[in-house]
Amino acid sequence: MNKYTPINGYTKRDILWYLKTFNDGTKSVNPIGGGAAYKDGDNHCAVGCFIPHGHAGMQHPSWYGNLMHNYPDLEEYMPLEATAMHELQKVHDNAYFAKDAGPNMRKWVMENVK
Repeated sequence: MNKYTPINGYTKRDILWYLKTFNDGTKSVNPIGGGAAYKDGDNHCAVGCFIPHGHAGMQHPSWYGNLMHNYPDLEEYMPLEATAMHELQKVHDNAYFAKDAGPNMRKWVMENVK
C-alpha cells in the first residue's frame, strides 16, 4: 500500500485531528440536491476539513480537481499531495452509509499516511 507523507507542516496526528474536529463522522451533503458538499452546516467533507473558514472555495460546487484549479491558493492548506487528497475525498464520497464516512476517512489515514 502506498504511504503518503504529510506536507505543509502537517503530521499524521494533525490530519486525524482535523478530520475528527471538522467532520461529525458522517457525509457532508449539499442540502439542495443531496450531492456531496465541502461544508454542510458545521460538518465538512475530507477536503473541506482543510479549507480555511470563510474561503470562497468552501461553497465550490464541483469535484476536488476543479476546486484546486479554481482556487490554487488552497494547495498551501492541504495536508497531503493532490493524489492523496483526491483518494481521501473519494473515501468520504463513496461511503455506502453516511455514518461510515468519518471512520472510513480516519482508517484510510491510518493505513496510508506516514
